[in-house]
Formats: sequence, structure tokens, C-alpha cells
Amino acid sequence: LSNFSRSQRSQEADKPHRRKREKNYSCDECRKDFSRKAFLALTMHQVIHTGERPFSCDLCGKSFPWDSCLRKHQLVHSGVKAYSCDQCDRAFDRTPRYLRRHQQIHTRKRLYSYCEVCMFIFIL
Repeated sequence: LSNFSRSQRSQEADKPHRRKREKNYSCDECRKDFSRKAFLALTMHQVIHTGERPFSCDLCGKSFPWDSCLRKHQLVHSGVKAYSCDQCDRAFDRTPRYLRRHQQIHTRKRLYSYCEVCMFIFIL
């Protein structure tokens, strides 16, 4: 076995599938590169290293690094389940991904595809 971790092997396998963009920005902590268009992504990424969690839930006090995470979390308290299965009574509150995965039970449809060259699996 190689010295690569599973994550590194996955990144290596994914390389032929990535778009090539000029990387103008780099994280000072981990050296991950970001394109000019992704400068905001770099700023959001850096929170991972600082541990900063400035967005807090008013109902339970749980804190999050990004406002989008807080908004998703607040669905837990609202009881709203926006993603409902049309085949049964199941409903999901987070993202459509949970519903799509659940619907496999009814359709037996594959929710992934793969590269025939390197066998890299993509979750749809």
C-alpha cells in the first residue's frame, strides 16, 4: 500500500475530472489553492483553521462557522420538512440529497456514476 491517505488517493483520482483554473490565492495554514473567482471560498475555508463559530442559534445556543450552516440548523427547530417522498410518509429537513438517497428504496435507481477510465465514483 502507498503512503497516501484515503483522502489523498481520492484527490489524486479526481484530478483528471477537475477544471483547470489559475490558482491565485492560497491558504496560509494548509496551502490549499483557490482561484480568483473563489476568493470568497478561501475566506470561508480559513474559518476551519481558526475554529471561529460566530453564528449562534437563538433557541439552543449551538454555534456555526457560516450563516448557511445556521440557517440549515434552524430547520430542526421549525419542524418544517421541505423534502417529502411522494411514495411514502418519509420527509427530510436538511437537503434534497437525503430525499434522493431515500428514494433509491422505491426506484432502485443508482444515485452515482463512475469514470470508466479510473473508476472514480461520483455521487449524483
